[in-house]
Amino acid sequence: MTTDTSGFYRVDQDNNFQHAPNFVYGPDYSLLKADHASYTYPTESGWIWFNDEATARTHFNVPAPVDNVVIPPWLTQNK
Repeated sequence: MTTDTSGFYRVDQDNNFQHAPNFVYGPDYSLLKADHASYTYPTESGWIWFNDEATARTHFNVPAPVDNVVIPPWLTQNK
Protein backbone atom coordinates (compact mmCIF):
# COMPACT_ATOMS: atom_id res chain seq x y z
CA MET A 1 0.00 0.00 0.00
CA THR A 2 1.30 3.46 -0.89
CA THR A 3 1.29 6.21 1.71
CA ASP A 4 -0.36 9.48 0.69
CA THR A 5 2.25 12.22 1.14
CA SER A 6 0.33 14.98 -0.63
CA GLY A 7 -0.10 18.27 1.15
CA PHE A 8 1.25 21.72 1.78
CA TYR A 9 5.03 21.97 2.06
CA ARG A 10 7.52 24.73 2.80
CA VAL A 11 10.98 25.41 4.15
CA ASP A 12 10.70 27.91 7.00
CA GLN A 13 13.07 30.72 8.02
CA ASP A 14 15.08 28.27 10.15
CA ASN A 15 15.50 25.94 7.15
CA ASN A 16 13.08 23.32 8.53
CA PHE A 17 11.26 21.24 5.91
CA GLN A 18 7.58 21.31 6.90
CA HIS A 19 4.57 19.28 5.74
CA ALA A 20 0.91 19.91 6.51
CA PRO A 21 -1.18 17.15 4.92
CA ASN A 22 -4.66 18.58 5.50
CA PHE A 23 -4.59 22.25 6.45
CA VAL A 24 -2.50 25.25 7.48
CA TYR A 25 -3.84 27.94 9.77
CA GLY A 26 -2.02 31.26 10.08
CA PRO A 27 -2.89 34.52 11.78
CA ASP A 28 -4.59 35.93 8.69
CA TYR A 29 -5.18 32.92 6.44
CA SER A 30 -6.10 29.28 6.21
CA LEU A 31 -5.20 26.70 3.57
CA LEU A 32 -7.39 23.64 3.21
CA LYS A 33 -6.66 20.42 1.37
CA ALA A 34 -10.11 20.48 -0.20
CA ASP A 35 -9.39 23.92 -1.72
CA HIS A 36 -5.70 23.42 -2.64
CA ALA A 37 -6.33 23.92 -6.37
CA SER A 38 -7.77 27.41 -5.78
CA TYR A 39 -4.70 29.01 -4.15
CA THR A 40 -1.88 30.95 -5.78
CA TYR A 41 1.52 29.46 -4.95
CA PRO A 42 3.78 30.05 -3.26
CA THR A 43 1.52 31.55 -0.62
CA GLU A 44 2.67 34.63 1.29
CA SER A 45 3.98 32.35 4.04
CA GLY A 46 5.78 30.06 1.57
CA TRP A 47 3.45 27.07 1.46
CA ILE A 48 3.08 25.15 -1.82
CA TRP A 49 0.83 22.17 -2.52
CA PHE A 50 2.56 19.04 -3.83
CA ASN A 51 1.02 15.70 -4.72
CA ASP A 52 3.92 13.85 -3.09
CA GLU A 53 6.85 14.42 -0.75
CA ALA A 54 9.51 13.49 -3.32
CA THR A 55 8.41 16.30 -5.64
CA ALA A 56 8.39 18.77 -2.72
CA ARG A 57 11.89 17.72 -1.68
CA THR A 58 13.13 18.17 -5.24
CA HIS A 59 11.52 21.60 -5.51
CA PHE A 60 13.03 22.82 -2.23
CA ASN A 61 16.32 20.95 -2.77
CA VAL A 62 15.89 19.01 0.47
CA PRO A 63 17.46 15.53 0.43
CA ALA A 64 15.47 12.53 1.57
CA PRO A 65 16.31 11.29 5.05
CA VAL A 66 18.71 8.37 5.21
CA ASP A 67 17.60 5.41 7.31
CA ASN A 68 19.64 2.50 8.57
CA VAL A 69 23.05 3.83 7.66
CA VAL A 70 25.68 1.21 8.32
CA ILE A 71 29.16 2.56 8.97
CA PRO A 72 31.86 0.01 8.21
CA PRO A 73 33.95 -0.73 11.32
CA TRP A 74 37.19 0.23 9.57
CA LEU A 75 35.91 3.83 9.32
CA THR A 76 35.42 4.12 13.07
CA GLN A 77 38.50 2.26 14.33
CA ASN A 78 41.43 4.26 15.65
CA LYS A 79 44.63 3.57 13.82
